[in-house]
Amino acid sequence: MTRVSLSLLAALVVLGTACGPQDLNGDGIADGVRDPDSVTLVAPSTPLGTVAGQVLDTRFQPLAGVTATLTVGTPTADNAPRTAQTDANGDFRFTGIPAGSDVVVTLSKEGYGTVRAHAYVPADAGNFPLNNGNAFVGPYALTQLNGTVSVLVVTHSGRPAKGAQAVIEATPAAVRLSDTGTYGTNVGVIVQTATADDNGIVTFTNVPSPEELSRLNGRYDISIAPIDENGDGIYESAGAYVSYTGETVMLDPSPRLIQLPDARTPGTFKVIATNVTSLLDGTPPPIENMVKPGEPIYLVFNQAIQPSSVQAVLTDEAAHEALGVATTIGKTGNVLMLQPAVALQNGKEYNVWVRATSADTGAFLDATGYLFGGDPYGPIEASLSKIAINDGMVQDGLLSLSEIVYVHFNVPLGLAKGRGGLQAFINYDINNSGSIGDAVGESGNDRGFQVYPAEYTGYENPSDLFPLKLSKYTTRWMFTYYGTASVPPQVMVKVDFENVDAAWGAYQTIWGQPVNKSMSAGITVGPQ
Repeated sequence: MTRVSLSLLAALVVLGTACGPQDLNGDGIADGVRDPDSVTLVAPSTPLGTVAGQVLDTRFQPLAGVTATLTVGTPTADNAPRTAQTDANGDFRFTGIPAGSDVVVTLSKEGYGTVRAHAYVPADAGNFPLNNGNAFVGPYALTQLNGTVSVLVVTHSGRPAKGAQAVIEATPAAVRLSDTGTYGTNVGVIVQTATADDNGIVTFTNVPSPEELSRLNGRYDISIAPIDENGDGIYESAGAYVSYTGETVMLDPSPRLIQLPDARTPGTFKVIATNVTSLLDGTPPPIENMVKPGEPIYLVFNQAIQPSSVQAVLTDEAAHEALGVATTIGKTGNVLMLQPAVALQNGKEYNVWVRATSADTGAFLDATGYLFGGDPYGPIEASLSKIAINDGMVQDGLLSLSEIVYVHFNVPLGLAKGRGGLQAFINYDINNSGSIGDAVGESGNDRGFQVYPAEYTGYENPSDLFPLKLSKYTTRWMFTYYGTASVPPQVMVKVDFENVDAAWGAYQTIWGQPVNKSMSAGITVGPQ
């Protein structure tokens, strides 16, 4: 070691006191000093390190010409990726990497698999020039992409699946030899796409050969997309997924047969989901059949629908009037949308009939249901719309013995429980006694006329469009008049919900709101 004279040492002390030694080139030695000793060694302000690695092929031969791309942290304009090439020994090296950095190294070479590796440069790198922190990547062995794999794809009916789109995933793209075992750990995947030719043959190229994957315990995973043979937008054959080991393909390299399954759903053609559940079996409650004004009716079938087979009729509550409805089939072929020409009215009941034929089996389906316009969270309070008489027995414009009185509400009502118990009272001397209240059915009497639901059936008039599925909710109720006197129009009729015996029943709207307030209206003569 060269000794430093006392005069030089004093000068260095004075210089260090003034501004301190500087190491602008980061080599760990004070700038301008050629023979360092303990006085001239300084720690760099930004420690640096190295990242190195080795790349081989799967037969453990060094692989030259591999491009190693290094990124420190997140790439930015000031932090562009750096590249290096492996030499004849398969080695690469990056220097001047900031200590404490997480780096990503991508190894790629034309005709070989690509792998991405993570490394960490120790934080104490660069304290002294001979003790830089080093990160080592690998060694990695890249698979060679010189193989070919073929499969024969046929539809569920046995026809060549011409034009079928397929994807192969070959595993691995490389192996990390630093791990345990002969070949270490498989990493990465090679993805290639191909299209079936006129004979249904799909040929994948630029994949690892079966022989190579056999050595590495690798495999081929193949996915085939569904097939629409006639271009009508409906899949006749469903997709398929198969997996073969490299050893299996190596022992028998002939194209393997992949038969696509039938995309059709077996069994009875039916509606499996809808926002109008009355189109299914049973009599579901109104809340399950409530459609907001402006929304369509959705029906999902278990099989594709023949577009030209669809018929749909939407009617008012009585099935007297047909309302316009547009039909649309979704892209999947099994979703039917019915859009009313005019938005459904809040609190009104409607009826719907649908007929469709399966494109898969030729079976047809007829479904009838009921629905209600409205928002499940926007109930309407029940009220009387009108009291109308059926002036049929004696056509004199008066309510006569045995004639029917129809009670109409603004929203459909139903029995929440029990058999009934609703009564009506007429504010008139119906027995000609000279007083009101001494006859059954007169205001003030304890007993009135029993009121029953008169739900429309679709059989009442020749103009009815189709038989209806009963919802057990209706805006039309009725009672039969048994008074001896003829009652003129405008006489008030009270429908008494307040005094319904709980043992007999309880009433509610389609929103499930209880109806427990009495209502009154005058008698009119007109449509029922």
